[in-house]
Amino acid sequence: GKSAYTIELCYESGLEAASAFLAVGNSADAGSIYSAMQTSLNAAMAEAEPDDRAIFDLLKQRAILGEGWQLIADGKHGQAVSFFNGKLRGDEPAVLRFNARLGLAEGLLGQAKYREAQLEFAAVSGLDHTSRDNVARALLGLARCAQAIPDTDSSDRIGDWLEAIQTQYGDTPAAASARQLAASL
Repeated sequence: GKSAYTIELCYESGLEAASAFLAVGNSADAGSIYSAMQTSLNAAMAEAEPDDRAIFDLLKQRAILGEGWQLIADGKHGQAVSFFNGKLRGDEPAVLRFNARLGLAEGLLGQAKYREAQLEFAAVSGLDHTSRDNVARALLGLARCAQAIPDTDSSDRIGDWLEAIQTQYGDTPAAASARQLAASL
């Protein structure tokens, strides 16, 4: 019989698996998944109908962004900033643009460029309509930046962002980190 799993869902699962490997510090296996996905998507695009080809291309571009996420996981923040800045040039679909801005923000945070990172995190948290995970991760990034830049109202803002993650985005990977950060304050 026909499977309940679409090919698009399988590729989305691959992206999530690579992200999970990055989250546990396994950049090499994440890279293997991203690379395998790009190869597979190239083959799928060659045989696909035009509508499917556009979906596969978007998935491939998301897999290509994996290189930047690997750079961040490997502590190569300067290279990640350059990589994601390069991906922001052009007229990219929103999902790619917001993923690249989030990667740029994470890279800037890793370089201790907190104000610049705050701007990128704020843009993602306020404008990204494509991914709840991105919004939650951006809110967590805002909290981390605010910790590093002691403004007069930073503790209130940190609390608000962490609470928002836990109440509105409690089903995202960032929620566990938000709980840990809240407990440490």
